[in-house]
Amino acid sequence: MQVAAWPKQVAVIGRYGLPISTDVAFLRESKREVVFVGDADPVDLLVFALLREYLSIRWLGVSDEFLLAQGNQAWPRIQTPLASSEKETCKRLARFCPDYRSLLGTQCSALLDAGMKIELEGALLNK
Repeated sequence: MQVAAWPKQVAVIGRYGLPISTDVAFLRESKREVVFVGDADPVDLLVFALLREYLSIRWLGVSDEFLLAQGNQAWPRIQTPLASSEKETCKRLARFCPDYRSLLGTQCSALLDAGMKIELEGALLNK
C-alpha cells in the first residue's frame, strides 16, 4: 500500500461494534470516498463486510501490505491471541466476508488461522 492509496484529506469516524443505520446514512450522504482502517481480526472484517453491503468502501486496514508500508516486520512482538469469541467468529468469517484472505494477505490470514491477530495499534508501533 503506497501513500498514494490514501485519500489526501481524511476525516475519522470511530465506533465500537457494528454500525447502525444512521452511520451508514451519514457516510452515504457525505459524498466522500469511504475507507475502512481496522484491525486484522474477525470483528473488524465483519464490520467492513457489513458496510460494503451498503456503501462503496475500500479496506485500508491492517494487512501484509499495510505492515510492509509501515516498515513493521516485528510480527511476533505485535501479534496477540484471539479471544474465544473471536475464534468462534473466525469459523464464520468465510461465509460473511469471503475475500478476507485477499484483504489481509497471506501472512495476516495465516495468523488468523493460527488463532492470532494484529491490531492497528500494534501495526503502527515502531519496528
